Amino acid sequence: MADTITQDEVNRAVWAACDTFRGTVSPDIYKDYVLTLLFLKYISDVWRDHYDTYQKQYGDATDLITELMRSERFVLPEGASFYALYDRRHEPGNGERITVGDGRTLGPEIDSFAAVALDIDQMVQTAVAENSLNPANVEAAIRKAVLPRLFPLTGLDLARTITDQVVEVARVGLVRETA
Repeated sequence: MADTITQDEVNRAVWAACDTFRGTVSPDIYKDYVLTLLFLKYISDVWRDHYDTYQKQYGDATDLITELMRSERFVLPEGASFYALYDRRHEPGNGERITVGDGRTLGPEIDSFAAVALDIDQMVQTAVAENSLNPANVEAAIRKAVLPRLFPLTGLDLARTITDQVVEVARVGLVRETA
C-alpha cells in the first residue's frame, strides 16, 4: 500500500518548486505571478474537462462541441489557456503574451476573468495587511472578499473551490513569511 501524502508535504513541495523557479524575484512580487497562473490553470482545466465531456458524448461532431462550448459560463478562446502558454514556453515572449496577449481580442469573458484575478490578488493583499496583527482573521477576510466576487461568474460550487485554493496559497505564503 502506498504511503499517504499529507497536505503539508504537498505545500512544502509546491513552495520548494516556487523557490527554485523564482530565482531573484522577491516573494511578494512572485506570488502575483503564481496566483494568476494558478487561476489560469484552474479555468483551463475546467474548460478542458467540459470539452472532454462533450467529446465523449458527441464524438467527432466538432462543430456541435464548439457551439456547446460557446454556451459555457465562460469562454476560453483558443490560444488563451494555460496549456497554450505551456506549449510555447521555450519561445521568447511568453511574459509579453501573458501581459498583453497575442494581439487578438480575447473578448469580454477573458477580460472579466483577468479583472477578477487582479481583484483577488488585491483582496488577498488587503486582507493580509489589515489583519497583520491578528493572522487568524486573514483566512476569514479573504473568504469574505473573494467568494462574493467569484460567485456571479462561476456559481457557488466553483467559487468555493477557487476561494479554498486562494486561501491555501495565502496560508502557505504566510507560514513561509513567519518561518
